[in-house]
Amino acid sequence: MHNLHFSPKTVKFNVNFHKMEKWMTQGLLTSRITKNKLSALASKKPTALNKQNFTIFRNLYNNLIRAAKKLHFSRALLANTKNLKKTWGILNEALNKTKIHSPIHSLLSNNVLLTSPTEIANCFNTYFTTIAENIATNIHPVTDPEPPSSPPSPFTFEIHSSPVTDDEILSCVKSLENKKTPDMTGLSSCLLKKVIPEILTPLKHIFNQSLATGTLPNKFKIAKVIPIFKSGDALDPSNYRPISLLSTFSKILEKIVHNRLFTYLDTNSLLSTQQFGFRPKHSTTHPMTLLLNQVTNSLNNKKHSLIIFCDLKKAFDTCNHSILLKKLSNLGITGNSLKWFTNYLLNRKQFVSIENFESTLLSILTGVPQGSILGPLLFLIYINDLPLHSKLLSYLFADDTALSNSSNSLDDLFTTANTEFHKLCTYFRRNKLSLHPDKTKFLLITHTNTALQPHHKLFINNNNSSENQPQTSLNSLGSQILTLCLQLNTLVFTLTKTLHLNTILAKSPKNSHLHSILFAK
Repeated sequence: MHNLHFSPKTVKFNVNFHKMEKWMTQGLLTSRITKNKLSALASKKPTALNKQNFTIFRNLYNNLIRAAKKLHFSRALLANTKNLKKTWGILNEALNKTKIHSPIHSLLSNNVLLTSPTEIANCFNTYFTTIAENIATNIHPVTDPEPPSSPPSPFTFEIHSSPVTDDEILSCVKSLENKKTPDMTGLSSCLLKKVIPEILTPLKHIFNQSLATGTLPNKFKIAKVIPIFKSGDALDPSNYRPISLLSTFSKILEKIVHNRLFTYLDTNSLLSTQQFGFRPKHSTTHPMTLLLNQVTNSLNNKKHSLIIFCDLKKAFDTCNHSILLKKLSNLGITGNSLKWFTNYLLNRKQFVSIENFESTLLSILTGVPQGSILGPLLFLIYINDLPLHSKLLSYLFADDTALSNSSNSLDDLFTTANTEFHKLCTYFRRNKLSLHPDKTKFLLITHTNTALQPHHKLFINNNNSSENQPQTSLNSLGSQILTLCLQLNTLVFTLTKTLHLNTILAKSPKNSHLHSILFAK
């Protein structure tokens, strides 16, 4: 039905009639045509007057183009002063550092070169759907006795405490990003926003039935995956990042459930205060500030500080469904609500698309759904009890975890750190989360020049083969800060020259991300 009434049309872009750049206006397009006509006339009849008319108009046109470009980026930066990710994206776009993804023509699988798009798609799909399961399978079983679980929540979450309303759906649709990228059914959020008034009633009925019965339409549980090259060998599937495109309708339903669940968790203070990821009015600035204050206070009190930076392999993809459902139940999500989340996680499938060639459907057995609205919140619930399993101070931003401790004695500091870190390593293994031994690092900050002794080491699960050396010393940290400052100075110079950055900074709040990026010390 969708393909019948919304069949795609191929449009050949013409720089004289279509807006190839975001800052191009219809008036500038008209001026470009005029400039080209004057250029052709000056070439055909190269009189002094024709040449002069063309030169004057060309210079005027180029000045307008530069002004329009500066105005575009100025407005974009001012509109996103509180969005760090978009601010960096705008800066990279201004510096022409946006990535261009090349088509995938070949892939290596078991030393066999694949060139068929369908075979490549199937190879990617097999790799993406099994890598997390392989990681979880290789995690050594826990032999330590399981600590007592936290007491169940006295509160109860009702997913269908009230019927879904028109306003609720319209609000969720409005919050979707304006993307023209089609989902697995060919529907984009831009198109949905245009037709939502006409389909609101049947959509509301489907959503209410889903919440009332604790089931989700199977079509809502299928993902279309696009492999995006990261870096390294382009023939290696592990060098690609899967981008999952879910049903746009499922995202609306997920947004409704997300809003209700987060309100329940936030109102009853069930989320850890040490978790700063995927929460409104929280950002990376908060854990960084708390960690900095803790280290500063320790230095003022003549104490040494040890910070451990944990890196988890495919954390979102290795979440065990049984463990997650148990934790949901412990937070008061029971009955029909738990039934809905159980159905939401089970029997999910995906296929990979390579240049309109699709792989077969494969099941996803672990993890929270990538590209989903609910996935990040479910992961927060999954590791919500992490701070309870160690005396180390925890600073969490989604799956990024920093742990810290302070002491007057280096010996005591490392002894305590190893004891408490062992508890957290056990916690990770018990929850099917895999620490990356090569990327999990520690940083020692001291108030003296005391040299580290051979026994001042940090171990993963107290296993010498997995020991980590310090991530950096104070001397090398200083050189890294110097290098970063030089890079930022170059960035500021380039942007100031091309976009009149001084004018933009004067108009943006001093606490904006743009200021923090450009004046970081």
